[in-house]
Amino acid sequence: MESVPDEAAEERINQCWDSEWQNNLVQVAIERIKPRVAARTLQIFQLHVRKDLPVAEVARRLGVSKAQVHLAKFRVSTMLRKELTKLKKRIN
Repeated sequence: MESVPDEAAEERINQCWDSEWQNNLVQVAIERIKPRVAARTLQIFQLHVRKDLPVAEVARRLGVSKAQVHLAKFRVSTMLRKELTKLKKRIN
């Protein structure tokens, strides 16, 4: 009996691989920008963006304003995008 390729399974494996690859790139980018970002700013970003906590919850937990949460997200996201672009260029 010949084995029939399971295209759906192969697609799931590819999606999983792509997701892991993207997560690893983000982690490397975060490590590379850490020296240029205040620890508190990075903590705010991690809670709001990476752990998906609402702005109000992050502000309450860390004792900062909602505006500070938005600003941290903007600053770190901008730096991350630039770093990810650099990493992708180096890979290709």
